[in-house]
Amino acid sequence: MSKRPQLPGDPSDLYLRISYDDELWDTPQADTLERWSVSVLHRRRAHDGGQEPAATGNCVTVECPACTVEDATVGSMTFYRVHLDRGRNAFRSMEQESEELY
Repeated sequence: MSKRPQLPGDPSDLYLRISYDDELWDTPQADTLERWSVSVLHRRRAHDGGQEPAATGNCVTVECPACTVEDATVGSMTFYRVHLDRGRNAFRSMEQESEELY
C-alpha cells in the first residue's frame, strides 16, 4: 500500500492575493481581454535573532513579541477574462496575447 504524500506546510497558512493588471490598456486586445493575477502566499513567522522561519502555529503565544509575520510567494497563476460581446474576435485576441493556446 502506498503512503499518502504529506503537504510541505500547513494549508491554513496559505492565502491568495488577487489583482487586476491593466497592462493591456494600450494594445488592440484591451477591449476584449482582462488580465487577472493570483499569487499564492505562505504566511510564516520569522523569529528575531536569526533563527529559521517557523510556521505560525509554532509560536508559544499568538502575539509573540519576538516574531514578525512575512508572506512568501510560493506560486502564481494568470487568468484572462474574455469579453465575447466586444468588437474583436476573442480567439485572435487570446492568440496574440498568449503563445500557450496550442
